[in-house]
Amino acid sequence: MKRRPALALLAACVCLAGPAQATDFRSLPGAFTLAAEESLTNELWILAATVDLRGQTADDLFLMSAGSAGTATNAPATIQLAGTARGDVWAAGDSIDTSGPIERHARLLGYRFVQIGGPIGRNLMAAGGAIRLTESASIAGDALLAGRDVISEGAVAGKTRIYADSATLSGTFGGDVTVVAAKIVVVPGTRIAGNLEYRAEPELILDSNVALGGKLIRMEAPKPVRARMTAGDAFLQLALGAAAFLAGLVFTSLFPAVMAASLHRVTTEFWKSLLLGFVAFCLIPMTAFFLLLTLIGIPLSLLSLFAYGILLYAGKIVGALALGRWLVYRGAQPPLLRLIPLLALGLLVVYAAALLPFPIDILVWFGFTLPGMGALAGAIMDRRSAVLVAVPQAPASGPPPLPGA
Repeated sequence: MKRRPALALLAACVCLAGPAQATDFRSLPGAFTLAAEESLTNELWILAATVDLRGQTADDLFLMSAGSAGTATNAPATIQLAGTARGDVWAAGDSIDTSGPIERHARLLGYRFVQIGGPIGRNLMAAGGAIRLTESASIAGDALLAGRDVISEGAVAGKTRIYADSATLSGTFGGDVTVVAAKIVVVPGTRIAGNLEYRAEPELILDSNVALGGKLIRMEAPKPVRARMTAGDAFLQLALGAAAFLAGLVFTSLFPAVMAASLHRVTTEFWKSLLLGFVAFCLIPMTAFFLLLTLIGIPLSLLSLFAYGILLYAGKIVGALALGRWLVYRGAQPPLLRLIPLLALGLLVVYAAALLPFPIDILVWFGFTLPGMGALAGAIMDRRSAVLVAVPQAPASGPPPLPGA
């Protein structure tokens, strides 16, 4: 059975939490199912292809799906929550569908879609391709929804913030509503107790059957501020790039096999490396925060934060080297001595991009760092890394065998 580096990373984060709290960790290559008559009392961490929870969980849930729901419109979601969750829910996967009650906070990330069809006792944060709150959904606190298409048909008791390309409002909103979208539709019969503040190109005109308790406010688009690049900024980025180049030389000379394996992974498995880098970027600081809450875990927390900083910095070096290789050689294998100029070229592009205006500079940083970070973490943890360079065996020191022996 093929082992996945993401499983090992998640297991390592949970093991660091150790005796601080009762934790139930499950990692499966296939499906994880909790039947309706089953219940779990411990904090639950799951990484599986699909997750189907129909029973009761008494503590927090950390769920990650590595599978895909396919292209069929009626295909089941890779994470389904039909049972009762009495703690917080953190979920990330291809698609998420919640129909059961979540008694505390819910934080959901679905690449294709997120659908909420049950009650949530506190706040909701949902992001993904498509976000939908069905008519049976109710949010007792605030709601933050970000996606390509957002449809809110349920009830939100607190404030609602929506960021989308297309936003459709229906149902009931107990507080102020803020919408930033290219297209906004407010269905007749919608009830908003507070203000409706929006930002869109066309002016929003409400139907007479829309009940608005507050005011309709159109926000002005922020005027772009062009910051002037000074010679000091360019010199600072040049100095940081030179420091990263020296650090890359040291790292490559001390750990050549890890660097070679990381470069191989980021060029051949880019999206897997990006996903693994995102998991490491999110889970390691969260684990360190949990460890700080206990006296026993403080040293481990500081150690994990130190390792996190190294992983971030080294991940940027791996990403820059992969960029330099792609710019010059594309799919070909470069000679070993050419890695040094390729690293310099990649770092030059990375630190030059830092002079671009916000948010382009941040997006470039994530685009290089996360894949390199994931490839580096996978190369370190994957014991099955292929040997990229064959080392010839030394000849035997003894005399050759006699003829006929």
